[in-house]
This record gives sequence, structure tokens and C-alpha cells, in this order.
Amino acid sequence: MVISDVSSPLLKQSTYAKMLHSLLPKEAFSPDPHKLFIVGINLAILGLGWTMGRQLDHWPGLWLWAYVPFAVVMGNSIVVLAFGAHDLLHGSILRQPQTSHWLGFFGFALHHMPPTLWKVLHNRIHHNHTNGLQDPDRNYRYQDSNTPMKRLTDAFMPSLGKPLVVVPLLLSLGWITYTYRNLASVLIFNRDSVSFVPAAFAVKPSERRKILAEWG
Repeated sequence: MVISDVSSPLLKQSTYAKMLHSLLPKEAFSPDPHKLFIVGINLAILGLGWTMGRQLDHWPGLWLWAYVPFAVVMGNSIVVLAFGAHDLLHGSILRQPQTSHWLGFFGFALHHMPPTLWKVLHNRIHHNHTNGLQDPDRNYRYQDSNTPMKRLTDAFMPSLGKPLVVVPLLLSLGWITYTYRNLASVLIFNRDSVSFVPAAFAVKPSERRKILAEWG
């Protein structure tokens, strides 16, 4: 099957995805519950780390250094849980939407990302407007209003010219900036003409209430 040729106009991302869907085997879209094992391991790592952390004031001084590499592993587990939440909320692990939603809630909890906001922001908006002007994941353009959020994002997002040693910190700060600028856009304004985010969008009243409850 020929999807398009060089003389054809560019396809919308959603149209392109539908055409590809018909070319792939059904197994490519089957949930993989085995990924829950990875989620469980990383939850156990965090639980063990937090339990150990409550006892650190009783450890001998030299033993405290042994906790440092474990803390690094815990940091990695937090990131792995975010990827697990991403897959859960895409429905690629379980077939049960409600179970996936609440497991996604716990996976994103340490990232301050309500699962309902993620499903709108990422699944609905980003995947239907990938790399377009309406994609909330795009960067600010030069001609966009020079708002405080734009300046904050420029300062915190990793980019060429910034020292590599600060990239891990910038990745954390960049995610916080990304999360809270979209939260503020939806909870305070909830319209598609907000200038302090790269691409604003609105949600349904019921979704807005869920986002607020999950974030609170």
C-alpha cells in the first residue's frame, strides 16, 4: 500500500497514524501486562528507600555514604514510573481503563502530573498535532510574546550552550515548568488563547474538575 508520494500534500498526523494502523499486525496494539512487573519493582525500590530514609538518623556516620548510590537508583525509579504511567495511560499495558488510570496516577504523583491532564495534554492534543503549532510540547517561537513563563522556560530547558553538568538539574526544572504552565493554563484560564504557554488548549468542565481533584 502506498501512503503518499512526493507530489501529494502533507498528511495530518492523525490521518497518517490511521493509515499505518492498517499496515501493522494486531499484536502491535495488544496490551503487555508484563510491564507491570517493571512498575512493581520500581515501586518496591522507592518503598524500600523511603523506609531506609526514615532510619538514617540511627545509622553510623560512615554508613550514610552507602545510601547515596541507592538514592541515585531511587531517582531512576521515579523516571521509570513516569514512563510506566505513560504506557498505562496509553492503554498499552492493561485493558482496564480505570485500573490504568489510577496506576498512572501513582506513577505520575511524584511528577505532579494529574493523569486526566496527561490524557488530554499528551494523548489527545500532542499526538494529534505533533510538531505543529498546536502541539503543547513544542518550544516557544522567537515571535511569541516574551512572557515571564517564556523566559523561565528558556532558562530551565536544556539547550546548546548550557554546561552539560547542569543538564540533569535542568531536566527536572524543565519538567516542573512544563507541568505547571499547562496546569495554570487549564485551571485558571481554560481557553485556547493564553499567551504564556506555547500552545494553549481547553478542557471540558468535567475534565477540569477531575484535574483539580487529582492535583490537589
